[in-house]
Amino acid sequence: MKVVHINTSPNGGAGIAARRIQQAQLKNGVRAAFVSRTLTVDFDGDTWTDPFFDYVKPPKIDRIARRIGFIKSEYPELEAAQRKVQALLKRNTIETASIPYSQFRLEEHPLVEQADVVHLHWVGQIVDYTSFFKNINKPIVWTLHDMNPFLGLFHYLDDHNNNQDRLGIWDQELIQLKKQAYGHVKRGAIVSPSKWLLGKARESDVLNDFSVFKTIPNTLDLNVFAPKDKKELRIKKQIDPEAHVLLFSANALDIPRKGAALLTAALDLLERPVTVLTQGKGSIETSNPKVKIIPLGHSNDVATLADNYSVADAFLLPSLEDNLPNTMLEAMACGLPVISFAIGGMNEHIIANRNGKLVTPTTAPALAAAIDRFCVSKAVYIPKLIRMYATDNFGERRLVKAYQEVYDRITN
Repeated sequence: MKVVHINTSPNGGAGIAARRIQQAQLKNGVRAAFVSRTLTVDFDGDTWTDPFFDYVKPPKIDRIARRIGFIKSEYPELEAAQRKVQALLKRNTIETASIPYSQFRLEEHPLVEQADVVHLHWVGQIVDYTSFFKNINKPIVWTLHDMNPFLGLFHYLDDHNNNQDRLGIWDQELIQLKKQAYGHVKRGAIVSPSKWLLGKARESDVLNDFSVFKTIPNTLDLNVFAPKDKKELRIKKQIDPEAHVLLFSANALDIPRKGAALLTAALDLLERPVTVLTQGKGSIETSNPKVKIIPLGHSNDVATLADNYSVADAFLLPSLEDNLPNTMLEAMACGLPVISFAIGGMNEHIIANRNGKLVTPTTAPALAAAIDRFCVSKAVYIPKLIRMYATDNFGERRLVKAYQEVYDRITN
């Protein structure tokens, strides 16, 4: 069986998760390919120089003729939607927005044509919904990394709900476009890394044409993300070996959904000295002199990330909406307890006094109190047991077997 994974980019949370699934399958005998705008890997694991997504600049005379309206655009709906989204993102604090249009006909990509199963992930503007689902005629598995497959423009409910007054009509039109496109799916499965997101997908009536719904947690390389010598790493990074050290990580620290505002408000309330490491683009600040913030910056190097986890005593995950963040899996694999609000996939995996703390309500005082309690009782958390939980629940072989069962169901 040949499986092709499709994600707009190999980077970001969804891209990393999709690549980890594909790589785990390759290791375990599945012929799994990966297609994105900037990285293509074939069924044997070889990287391609892929001309499929190359931009071909039209002749100057055609560009002038198009600008004055003499030649009509080849993709009028796509270009109009792109202009709307660009204006929206400039004017508003929206995390991201995606449209179901694309100039690419991905169903014609050679690896897609050769595949027995098409495995979708985060596909904004790489998949043209009206063309792709009508013409693909192959079993489709779709792993949800957020809500965009069953929302219109947006990827999480907060952005969706906050923009209905201005964009509600267009947003609903895009939802209906997606629903109609899915009507062409004859053999399809929806997979979510969290029960929470799978429940939201079921509640919407957009994905009713998919016959299988299943929860399969994401995976990671447990040889890379593993506990290391904390004392040695702290000496190397010039961090007090006796300090209470907490790590906060996100691709961009200022994304409102990731909870930095509540975290900084909680840090302002602490009466106990703590050191907070930040990992990602941007920074956070606090007025509390008892809190020391050390920015580690953004890195894609997995060995560096594993070191950063192992330096800390606990991982802070104050997200307001989240599926099953890669950071939580990475932290647990490195033996770190996770302090998180009781939402999304965190609510399904964090066990009090074993691998972390669930915080309720979703407020800064509650988070500050949880951090304080952790500092008092951190000896309760045994890194080996936390690591064991990650091994048992997020191991590669378990994931490969679970996805194979899904593939078998929709191909047979």
